[in-house]
Amino acid sequence: MLVRGSGVSDIAQVLGVSQVCVLRHLQRLAERAGPVAEKRHYERLQLDELWSYVGSKKRKRWFLYAYCPESKEIVAMVCGSRRAATVRKLSRKLGGVEVDWFCTDKWKAFQKVLPYENT
Repeated sequence: MLVRGSGVSDIAQVLGVSQVCVLRHLQRLAERAGPVAEKRHYERLQLDELWSYVGSKKRKRWFLYAYCPESKEIVAMVCGSRRAATVRKLSRKLGGVEVDWFCTDKWKAFQKVLPYENT
């Protein structure tokens, strides 16, 4: 549901669970996601972010992920603040993977961390 554009609140409502449950599950997935992807080379990966909050909009949690549309694989995912440091965490998880092209929304943190010629 995440890769099809559903937000945390939509996922919670469809599954009949709380937003906290969805966020905890996503955070566990992000922490467990190892640095080894299914393949060593991807022609392109889509990088995107989504956020949610629990209790207060001032306490946003961001999930950044790399998605391969051809294989429908989430190659890497991290959780953190909306800063370049979190993009660097995602980049480290992609460290052993060769990527020809990153598709992003041109968010400045993506531009700052990723190789310019590949975005």
